[in-house]
Amino acid sequence: MPTSRGYDADPRPLYRGAPGPYPGPNEPDPVMRRQMHRRDPVMPQGYSVMRGQMHRRPSPPGPMPSWWGSLTGRGGVCIVVGGAALGALITVLAGTGPGPVLGVSLIAATLAAALAIQPGAVYRIIPVPALAYLVMATVAGLAGDRAAGTSHTALAVSAAQWIASGFLPMTVATLLAIAVTAIRWFIQSRIR
Repeated sequence: MPTSRGYDADPRPLYRGAPGPYPGPNEPDPVMRRQMHRRDPVMPQGYSVMRGQMHRRPSPPGPMPSWWGSLTGRGGVCIVVGGAALGALITVLAGTGPGPVLGVSLIAATLAAALAIQPGAVYRIIPVPALAYLVMATVAGLAGDRAAGTSHTALAVSAAQWIASGFLPMTVATLLAIAVTAIRWFIQSRIR
């Protein structure tokens, strides 16, 4: 039986009184959808508006990823500890005592962490290289040197040797963290 609107008429009511395509009963209202997904009325950095739609501006080409320099201090600490743990693992697998491999991995991880975190949080990684080396050298030494576990005296002497062998890498990594902190703070103050 034909309705007053005709056979071909859509049984759904007009959308806000306007003819044309409109959402069905289970489809969200496009205006409400935009309002619900809008978090901040301020335009996020790196975005622009074209034809009423928000588009991400392409980042300038460069060798570093976009997250580089934006990690938190906790992320930097994790990078340093992870690098030291990787060095300790390689040391244990090689069957040598803590030394150059652990030291080089600690310095590389400290440099990566100092560059990867936010400029205002770089100071947080300054004490981490020395502490990470102490812990990882002890773990690697205990796992790799079975003779150190025979007595408390042998363990104390071995631990002192493991830590002493890392004095130079710990010092270099700490000074590197301090230098990168000073350089990044200086650059940031010049930009402002």
